Amino acid sequence: PTERLLLQAGVPLGRFRDPEGLVPLHACYRLVQFAVDSEGLPDLGLRVAERASAFKLGGYGDALRRAATVGDYLRTGTRLMGELNNSGCRMWLSACDDTLRINQIMLGPAGPGLDAADSSTLVVTINTLRQMLGPEWFPSVVGLRTGTDAVLRDWEHPMHSTILEGQAHSFVAIPYSVLDRPVASSLRTTLPARARALATAPVAPMPEVFLASVEELVESLDCEGAARVRAVADAAGMSSRQLQRSLAGAGTSFRDVLARCRVRRARKWLLESEMPVAEIAAELGYTDASNFSRAFRRDTGTTPAAYRRRRADRP
Repeated sequence: PTERLLLQAGVPLGRFRDPEGLVPLHACYRLVQFAVDSEGLPDLGLRVAERASAFKLGGYGDALRRAATVGDYLRTGTRLMGELNNSGCRMWLSACDDTLRINQIMLGPAGPGLDAADSSTLVVTINTLRQMLGPEWFPSVVGLRTGTDAVLRDWEHPMHSTILEGQAHSFVAIPYSVLDRPVASSLRTTLPARARALATAPVAPMPEVFLASVEELVESLDCEGAARVRAVADAAGMSSRQLQRSLAGAGTSFRDVLARCRVRRARKWLLESEMPVAEIAAELGYTDASNFSRAFRRDTGTTPAAYRRRRADRP
């Protein structure tokens, strides 16, 4: 049922061809919510998290595996979460008596999707810490936000901890004494050369400017020529009217943003592939090649064919 759920949630199937492709946050929450409802799995987030580790989360996980101590791991994780400008999760550290709290807030519409995401993130944090501190270790205190507490109430592992339900946000409390514990060498020295390069590479922040964020959404939703105002507004958590007003305030329109994104992709295909102009036009959602050529010329001052020839003639 995976493909059906993806289509139902409005997640573009084409984005999964790109391992670094962006998927709108609201679509992800819808996908999880549909999966929870249709499959009868209120503990879906817990089931996923039990098989996951923060060390396996792509380049982010690679960077975490370079940490020398538990404290380094926590500082690196929360720092990267901020640098990545992750719009779906905020994580930060705070002091509370003789413990350090790892706090998290999931941002999104209330419902099973948010509960599953919050519980999954919390359990991944706990289980990753247990990888470093040993299977017998448990956090001293676990705080559960309303919604997450219903999902994790019967989870057996945190029962060794003090559980605080109905919190404003979820958190894990650990004693300061474990922060200097070294991360096991088996977790740190198995990185291949490519992974080491990813871990040491500078983190590219997600777009912070509104217009750049909208263009990112259009790029992700328009991979099959299907971006529409309503779909982009929904992914941004806005109404269509709010989105169009905000774009007008930024001196542009949805139509212009969509055209720029498509022309940017067309330039790439014209330079890096042998795709005929008519095929590029069809891939980008234009009704015919002449409409595409007019849009391309408005943006670049030249036709697609002339653009390809001019580039090809350069040494």
